Amino acid sequence: MSSRSLRRQSSSARQEENSLEDALSSWSISSEMNSNRSGMYRLWSRLRPRRRGVVVVLSVLLLFLALLFRLPALRDDGPQADEIHWKSRSAQTLALLKQGDFASFTKHLTHPGVPPAIVMGVGQFLANRYNRANDLELGDPGFADRLVGARAANAFVSAFAAPAVFLLFLVPLGTTPALLAGLLLALDPHHIGLSRQAHLDSILTLCVLLTVGTYVHAVRLRRLSLKLLAGFFWGLAILTKPTALAVLPALAAYKLVRVLLVSKDTDKGERTIVSLSDVFAALVGQATFVLLYNRMWYHDSDYRIRLGIKSKLADGVYAVGSFLQATPLVPLALLAGLGIATYALRRKGKALAVLLPVSALLASIVLALTLVPQVLENIIRFWLWVVGLSREKHVGYGITWPAPEGGYLELYLNELPLLCLAGVVLATIFCLWDLRSIRGLRTRERMALVVYLPVFVVLWTFPLSISDKQTIRYVMPAVPMVYLLSGFGFVRLLKSLLQRVSEQRGLVTAPPRAFVAYAACLVGFQGYLDAKWAPDFNLFYNQLSDGLQGAVERGTGLSLAGTADVVNFLAAKEPFAKGQPLLVMTAGDPQVLQYQARRVGLPTSKVRFIGVQPLHSADYLVSFPQFRKHMLAEESLELTKQQPVFSYEREGASLVTVHQIPVPRYNGDFHVKARRTRRQVGRSDAFVEDAVSVLPGRDARGYMLFALNPPLPPDAYRAKFQLQLPSTASLGGLQPERYAVRLDFGRCERVVTLGELSGEPASFDVSCDFQDNVRPQLRIYWFGNVPTTFLAVDIERVEDEP
Repeated sequence: MSSRSLRRQSSSARQEENSLEDALSSWSISSEMNSNRSGMYRLWSRLRPRRRGVVVVLSVLLLFLALLFRLPALRDDGPQADEIHWKSRSAQTLALLKQGDFASFTKHLTHPGVPPAIVMGVGQFLANRYNRANDLELGDPGFADRLVGARAANAFVSAFAAPAVFLLFLVPLGTTPALLAGLLLALDPHHIGLSRQAHLDSILTLCVLLTVGTYVHAVRLRRLSLKLLAGFFWGLAILTKPTALAVLPALAAYKLVRVLLVSKDTDKGERTIVSLSDVFAALVGQATFVLLYNRMWYHDSDYRIRLGIKSKLADGVYAVGSFLQATPLVPLALLAGLGIATYALRRKGKALAVLLPVSALLASIVLALTLVPQVLENIIRFWLWVVGLSREKHVGYGITWPAPEGGYLELYLNELPLLCLAGVVLATIFCLWDLRSIRGLRTRERMALVVYLPVFVVLWTFPLSISDKQTIRYVMPAVPMVYLLSGFGFVRLLKSLLQRVSEQRGLVTAPPRAFVAYAACLVGFQGYLDAKWAPDFNLFYNQLSDGLQGAVERGTGLSLAGTADVVNFLAAKEPFAKGQPLLVMTAGDPQVLQYQARRVGLPTSKVRFIGVQPLHSADYLVSFPQFRKHMLAEESLELTKQQPVFSYEREGASLVTVHQIPVPRYNGDFHVKARRTRRQVGRSDAFVEDAVSVLPGRDARGYMLFALNPPLPPDAYRAKFQLQLPSTASLGGLQPERYAVRLDFGRCERVVTLGELSGEPASFDVSCDFQDNVRPQLRIYWFGNVPTTFLAVDIERVEDEP
């Protein structure tokens, strides 16, 4: 090739801002996709068959890649606490739908969660059909339990986010950036992890993505139908989680950014920041939400009765609606007036174009107020409740979890892959460089979208930052926008490199081949990282803050991991006493471990997981690092510092440990304070340290102490219960022989009367002889008449007396 020809190519590369995209024209979307006069179907039909085929093939490959990491080994993951709830809720939703009970099929849900619940309910139904068709029962190889069915359905639907990123943004952003964004989103570890769980956020991500992508096209093409479709997707997003409210200001921000960056002379899209079509799209979203969320159809809704959401506006709306219902001539007159005004102005040209939609909007409000005033009332109460959620503390397992010191910025920096963050940095640099001189409608539209992507992330994240409850899954709907920005950055870097090579060395590199090799390296690197984290994808932390080990050291609330391995380890262990279950105390969530035990066929008669109790109430202690300092007493914490009998580790971090609890010698080393025990009645005494008091008239009769089961080898023992009268007790003429409490020590017992109690602590002994290894019950039953304070209990061997 001659040097003159090379110089011409170099000059052309410098002048053409979209050279890489144009060079890939043999397998990308043609510029006719930018036509503002055709709908999406016509756009698709005008593509040549070969290009349609390329788009279809790439979309299928993206879906396959996403499913490759989301579907395998779903049974191997232990359950999370929220999964157990949503498994039951989704099954109930589908059952009520099958029964035709449309009046209550969504009423039981705290979050609306309707689309995920239906998806997961269908998954459970298919899992049951699969097991019956193959004659599989619990414990058989290949058996798919209901949780696996719910997970599989959620994973399958959530995987469509990857091809959706590509299909929705290949026109406004460019084929190659959109394709690379779809590839990287398919491999995002947290999106994979959430997709593999029976939960809401991955499907919420898909609904928000469909809303934003459709709205972008609606604005570019001035298509009301697309905007109403975006409103429908927004309604599905609200039906999933009310945090989707943040989508509304984010959509308005897109139009604002577009108006600022796209010249009025060349722009053929919509330029009004908030138009009547936006209002109708929002109404479509609310209508979708209301039609499928039946709580809105009851005046005595949970928002008014159970949650007590008060609003004068809601009360006024319902009062006006009730008045209109009682006097039907009034709404008829209003509707007639709107019709007459519209007819009278039918020849006013532009005025009619505005009057018709305004009249339709006002007529809809009048009809809604008249026919279903409780719906408008509940919409107001619902959104007031949503706003109130921002004041909620992050409370779980009785622990108030603090927000990250750096807020969501810290979560983005620590939990997104470094590859993604590098792409964002590149996009920021190139965006600032390119904004100096942008020409042409297509380029300006693209840069407007690039500038808008971080704006969307900020607008989605900021409302969530008001609450202390902050996790990466809450901002997952913004993560696809981060990957679109990252995809733009990487493609822009490749474009710059190709131009540099062409200019300096006179080499001609085929852009499609270069992009394939480039994308393969990026995808291969991220895929390698994902494979290392399977199946604990939600535990992914990058190395900006010492990775997972740093998160453990900071006490970050992590997903429960290793529960399946823990259950399998404990299944082979023997309990202290024959005929009794293996008791496992859990610093974490015992229900999750017990559920996992049932999944593998272990009944509670074999292994029973209990909450945190005095140390010697169980055979083993299972502890998760984020719960230890919050849940465990000093004695139990000391045990966790010793060598565990089992540990589940990832990336050098111990995520769950199992310690065998030693049997006390009972020579003064078994002492349990009252406030560390379980009880049915009584309150902590403010005047006596570590005491629990019961008072007649305030407390119903019941157990002041129960579920304390110390391990006792064969021998004779004495249980010493410390009791006294409360300092402010009123005896009210009670006789000294009146029964106060009954003390139980296994099969041995003793009754304590009022005459035996005083204002000073006293020890009441119950002796018992045991012939085998036992875990006897230590209990204090209060008869409900005599005020009593319980301070502590000790156990000692009888023969150890001096």
